[in-house]
Amino acid sequence: MATRLSDLRRLQADLFLNRASELLTERGHCKGLMTAPSGALSCTAALYVACGARPEKIRWNADNAEEAGVPEKNRAVADELLMLLEGLALTDCLEEWNDREATDQQECRRLLSRAADAIRISLD
Repeated sequence: MATRLSDLRRLQADLFLNRASELLTERGHCKGLMTAPSGALSCTAALYVACGARPEKIRWNADNAEEAGVPEKNRAVADELLMLLEGLALTDCLEEWNDREATDQQECRRLLSRAADAIRISLD
């Protein structure tokens, strides 16, 4: 990972992860799409929305925070958090992980929580 966890802690990036988890609870979890017509979000889309993207503007094939419409000031953090989540999920594509049969809303929320905890307990 390009950024140290302690750098993400200083940026309070764990708050974005907490918000993404809340969004999954509020809006629901979807598979196969970044955002569903019902308003449900994939794990990746929840992260992008937590970082400031507008759900209706997220393209179905957004590969990074910029393509998802995350405001410029939060793009680097969003991309770093995506890499952290992929590392913890042992995947190179969070959307593919999200779409697995075994992945549900609870599993996504667990992953987001693990990442937030890793940031909070990181040392300089």
